[in-house]
Amino acid sequence: MRPSAAREHEWLEQDLTVDYFDQYFSHPEKVWDDFEVAMTSTGYDGAFAGIYFN
Repeated sequence: MRPSAAREHEWLEQDLTVDYFDQYFSHPEKVWDDFEVAMTSTGYDGAFAGIYFN
């Protein structure tokens, strides 16, 4: 493969600045003591596994 071919499809991202990170990312609003309760509360408990909505 040509050395320049790898760069043709490379997605260049700018580095995140501290100001950008502070503006767009926040601290968690809720903290759970138990992993199982956290997964159930956030919808990752598999309750809708295999269900398709049309």
